[in-house]
Amino acid sequence: MAFAQNGGDEPFESFVRDMSANLNHNKSLLKKNFPHIYSQLKELNQAQCLKLWSSSTNFDYYAKEQIVLPQVSKLIESVSGDKLILQRVYSQEHQQEIEIVHAGLEHIYGYLFSVINTPYGKKRKRWIDGGFNTLLQLESAPLSTHTSENLLSNVTYFVSRIAKKMKFPAQEIERISPELREYNYDSLKKTTLVEVFRSQETNYQLTTYLIEGKQEFEGQSHILIYTISTEEEERVVSMFPIAPSFYDFIIEKKTGKVDDIQILYNGFIQELLLGENLTGERYLEK
Repeated sequence: MAFAQNGGDEPFESFVRDMSANLNHNKSLLKKNFPHIYSQLKELNQAQCLKLWSSSTNFDYYAKEQIVLPQVSKLIESVSGDKLILQRVYSQEHQQEIEIVHAGLEHIYGYLFSVINTPYGKKRKRWIDGGFNTLLQLESAPLSTHTSENLLSNVTYFVSRIAKKMKFPAQEIERISPELREYNYDSLKKTTLVEVFRSQETNYQLTTYLIEGKQEFEGQSHILIYTISTEEEERVVSMFPIAPSFYDFIIEKKTGKVDDIQILYNGFIQELLLGENLTGERYLEK
C-alpha cells in the first residue's frame, strides 16, 4: 500500500517532535504513523542497490545546520539494518565535526524527516510534491512517497537508466515499478556536464546529468542527477529538480582546463578536504 502524503510537511514535522531518546518508542511511532516507509526500510536490509550510492555529508552549507538529526539517523539504521552514518570528519571551514553518511538513505529517508529550513524549502519537498513524476509524465507516481513500491529502489533504478556506468542488480528488478521498467528512456533529452581530475593515483569523474522534463512543474524544468565515478564504478550522490535559471548556470560554466572543480551537492570523497578546489578538465556533452 502506498503512503499517500496529503498533509504536506506537518505529518513529518509532528513525527520528529514526538520522537524521544528511546529507540523502541521511535520505531513504534514510525510503524504506526508511516507504515509504508517502515516497510520500505525493512525491505532494504542488505539490498544490493544500496551499493550504487556514494557517500555524502550530513550538513547543509546554506542553512549551516546538520540536515538529519541523530535520533532520525539511528532510527533509519535500526529499521533498515544498514549503516547510515559511516564516519565523522573535521571541517576546518565550519570548525566542527561533520557526519559522512550513505547518500541514498540520507537523501531519501533522512530528508523526509529533516526539519531544517533551506533557501529552497524543506529537503523532503522533492519526494512529497510529485515533481519528478510530473516532469517525466509518470502516472503511477513511482518517484515520490505516493509509490506502492520501494522509493529508494525506484530512484536507484531510474538513475541507473541514465548514468553510463551504473548497472542495477538484476535480482532486485522485480521490486521496481512496472512503469519505470517500461519507460521510454530514449525519449528523454539529456545534457551532461563532466569534470575529471586525479587525486592520490586515482582518476575521478564528477558527472552532472541534466534531464529535460516533458513538462514543467512549479517553475522547474529539469531533473539533476549527480554522480561520482572512478575507473571501476559510478555511484549516485543526489537527484533533485531544478529551474531553467539553474540549468543555464550549469551549462555556462567554463570548460577546458580549470582549477575550480568542487565536490557538489553534499558529495564526499575520502581523501579530499571538504570545499577543496581541484584542478582538472570540464566539458559538456549534449
